Amino acid sequence: MDLKLIFSHDCQVTENGIKIDCSLRTSINSYRSSCQRKTMMRALKTKTILLITGVILATQVFYVFFAWPIPVTASIIPSSPVVNELAIIDPETYDSAKTARSENNKQKFVTLNDFVSSVVNGEDNNISGIYSESEFAFPVAKQPAGNPGYVSTKEDVVTEFSMAKKYGVTGIIAHNYLAGEDFFSLEIGEVVEVIYGDGEILSYEITSIQSYQALSPNSATSQFVDLATSEKISASQLFKRVYMGKKHLTLQTCIQQGTEDSWGRLFIIAEPI
Repeated sequence: MDLKLIFSHDCQVTENGIKIDCSLRTSINSYRSSCQRKTMMRALKTKTILLITGVILATQVFYVFFAWPIPVTASIIPSSPVVNELAIIDPETYDSAKTARSENNKQKFVTLNDFVSSVVNGEDNNISGIYSESEFAFPVAKQPAGNPGYVSTKEDVVTEFSMAKKYGVTGIIAHNYLAGEDFFSLEIGEVVEVIYGDGEILSYEITSIQSYQALSPNSATSQFVDLATSEKISASQLFKRVYMGKKHLTLQTCIQQGTEDSWGRLFIIAEPI
């Protein structure tokens, strides 16, 4: 045989005719075991890194395709009222801005029929305008495909929120320094008309006005605090609350707090009548 293992009283091993001290053989075996352990540890480390990377990528994909974001409807040019958890700060400034906007609206006032005639475009499934007899008459812009965070920057133009439409809800969003400023003048019980491209008019009565603080003001996936109850909820939970459920209309804009114009979000909820 080529390989013989002979153990003697002085602990020597003969392998292929070469005497090897047991202590040396033990060192060789320990070295081999150490190498095997290092190889296993490197493999485990690589698998762990790949797993963590996969989780991160999966989370990003989830937020892009499955999470329900709340659009940011503010800019660095704010003029909306300043609000905190208890009340409107500096009510004189708020009332002054509201009055000025109201006077401006009166100068531009148009009847519902005249407004409908101006926005009719023959597209029966698309919203072309929204109208409040006392506050506004706004054409409605569409969001570019795949861009649910888009909000028109044109004066006196609002934007239809495409993600809400997928759930049978009409979502209208606007910057708080442009058309969204007029949303603050709306009150429970008022009626908002939604005009379609073929001239059809659907009427909605305002039943709820909700305000939330955004804990990450410039993030569409921020967590929020309900200013009426102090409840803390995620963007997805807020989306479900205001943009899902029975058919209704939701108007959204941002709330300014001090110099932070995206501090919170205002939602006007209206039910069909």
